[in-house]
Amino acid sequence: MAAFKLKVPGFTYHMLSMKRRGSMKNKCFLARVKATNTIKLINTLIANSGSDPRAKSHYSACLTHFNNNNKGVLKHLDNIQHTLKMRDYYGVFQATTVFIVDVEDCIIKDDPTYFDKSNLPQSADIFERVLDIILTISKYLIRK
Repeated sequence: MAAFKLKVPGFTYHMLSMKRRGSMKNKCFLARVKATNTIKLINTLIANSGSDPRAKSHYSACLTHFNNNNKGVLKHLDNIQHTLKMRDYYGVFQATTVFIVDVEDCIIKDDPTYFDKSNLPQSADIFERVLDIILTISKYLIRK
């Protein structure tokens, strides 16, 4: 099992200390809302990138990670929710780990030399924090 350090432990602690019953289900719903908002932002950025081909390329690559013909983040969330219903917490952990890599690829790996001045890095960071919470809960449930 891979070890992950949470980016913002206080944020995660606050979210984990909230109502525990249905906590994982609620976090999956929150992740879906954040993912949908990020996809909307990416589409807006693509539309507004105008004559900057590098920006358009970067945002298009991010859109592929987030919404790749039902293989992007929303599909990952469906898989996480499915494995959660089956009480396969290790499966939730694995799916979330892959998910985090996709989000990080959008922001960092697609073009590490491109400095994105938009709100996308912040939006993706908030989304990744929610994924960190799901990851933390799944690790807890695996050990339980």
